[in-house]
Amino acid sequence: LRDLIAHCMNREAAVRVPEDFPLAGLTQAELDAFPVPLEKVDDILPLSPIQRLHHALAGSDRDVGFDQWVCRLRGRIDEALFEKAWQLLLARHDSLRTVFVDRNLAEPRQAVLKEVPFELQRADWRLLSRQHQETHLAELLDADRADGFSMNSAPLTRVTLVRTGRERWILVWSHHQAQVDGWSWPILAQELGAIYDALLAGREPQLPQPGS
Repeated sequence: LRDLIAHCMNREAAVRVPEDFPLAGLTQAELDAFPVPLEKVDDILPLSPIQRLHHALAGSDRDVGFDQWVCRLRGRIDEALFEKAWQLLLARHDSLRTVFVDRNLAEPRQAVLKEVPFELQRADWRLLSRQHQETHLAELLDADRADGFSMNSAPLTRVTLVRTGRERWILVWSHHQAQVDGWSWPILAQELGAIYDALLAGREPQLPQPGS
């Protein structure tokens, strides 16, 4: 009996049913065949109209919905803490842990993952001349855009930090508009700064709950 109770209490071992994801509108057969392991999924949701558009066009042009932000920064940056700040930002927002899937489904869905891997990509160009730095930057941006994103692979965010001088940096943030739109990216940037400042000060970031 104890084994049976333990099995029923184990969410990863339990069979998931459509009622576990009430907004998804999935049948039991679709849930059983869901293309992402359900033990890794926090929630399943339908696509918004703009997300449907991005998903429909994704197969025809990998550049559709791809956004690339380039910022030139000055000052000292702790690269390890900066990477940690991004990891905490992704953990904080469901939208940044979302993938878009359609295999085995009548209609595409978005799956919010419990966690996603994130690694800050780094480069050091301090030994290059300004001209060569700009050449390398153009090549990096072209290659990054050519890589694009796979809608069913998380995260749909990629960050590169390039050191170009003692206290000079180039930040390249690539993301997909299905996750980050023109309204949300300033909020995310502000939160990233607050999280990074807190980590630098050796304290836990104190931010309101997303959406509050």
